Amino acid sequence: VERPWVLYVPENYDPGRPTPLMVFLHGGVMQPEVSPDPIGDLTGGETEDPYITIPRELGMLAIYPQGDEHATWWDEVGMANIDALVRAVKREFNVDDDRVYMLGYSDGASGCFTWAMVKPTAFAAVFPLSGHMGVGSLDGDLDLYAPNMANLPVYAVTSFEDQLYPSEQMRPMIQLALGAGADITYREAEGPHNFSYAEAEL
Repeated sequence: VERPWVLYVPENYDPGRPTPLMVFLHGGVMQPEVSPDPIGDLTGGETEDPYITIPRELGMLAIYPQGDEHATWWDEVGMANIDALVRAVKREFNVDDDRVYMLGYSDGASGCFTWAMVKPTAFAAVFPLSGHMGVGSLDGDLDLYAPNMANLPVYAVTSFEDQLYPSEQMRPMIQLALGAGADITYREAEGPHNFSYAEAEL
């Protein structure tokens, strides 16, 4: 199975220096097909997506996998794809193994939570933004282990008016995970499920 993906290489990339790497998981992963224009999705027409400005400003390599309902962020195909992409980039570029991160919004955030609980040593930190901690179990039928989040920092954000994952409903799960020893920095923001808090949080 082949799916498109995007690799961002910063202009100041120096092969003699270990470079951090960020894996960005998009939302809406349950679509029937992958996006026909992943680069267009990232640049967003006239205004650039923060997913592009972050690696540019920080001088990071960035991977943008493309998922769909047959390769989600919490199933065998989608997770194997992410593993393979990270390995492929490490073969071609000087990646700092201590600074490989994952950031996701909506379904991408739910994927971040899943990885933190199922494969907590794969990344140095994860950043789930407007996601649901239990989707990997509810949709992916995976066993999730909240105590595994003691092994890596998690920076999670939800918003009060989110139509899918409002803070009021997500907060008890975060608190449960914290009680199990998870290393979570948790923030709540104003606004609906539209990433309106991006500038303040990213």
